[in-house]
Amino acid sequence: ALVLFGESYRERLRTFSATKWFGKPTNLSPLNVALYGWHCIKENTLACQCCNAIVYTSIDSRLGSEMRLKATDMILEKVRNGHKANCMWAGSPSPQSFAEIPSKTQ
Repeated sequence: ALVLFGESYRERLRTFSATKWFGKPTNLSPLNVALYGWHCIKENTLACQCCNAIVYTSIDSRLGSEMRLKATDMILEKVRNGHKANCMWAGSPSPQSFAEIPSKTQ
C-alpha cells in the first residue's frame, strides 16, 4: 500500500513546474507541499483532488522579511490544515520520508 501512496505523491510532484511554482521558501517546496495532498493547478495555486479545496500561495515580493515570514506561515498553515473536514488529507499527510532525497550511498 505504501508503494501506491508513493506513486500518488510522485504524481502530485509532477504537477509543480518552474513556471507555476517559483520563489517560494524551502518550507513551501513542492516536496513538502505535496506531502499534504496538494496538486499545483496554476501559478501560485494549489488544489486537492479529493475535497476540491483551493489554497492561493502568492507572496508579494515587495514585502519586508518579517511580513514575508508571516505570509509564509499563513500559507503553510493553509497547506497543513486547508482541506475540508471529510477529506482523507485532513490531518493525515504522507510520510515525511517521501520528501527525503536519498543520498548516493543509500
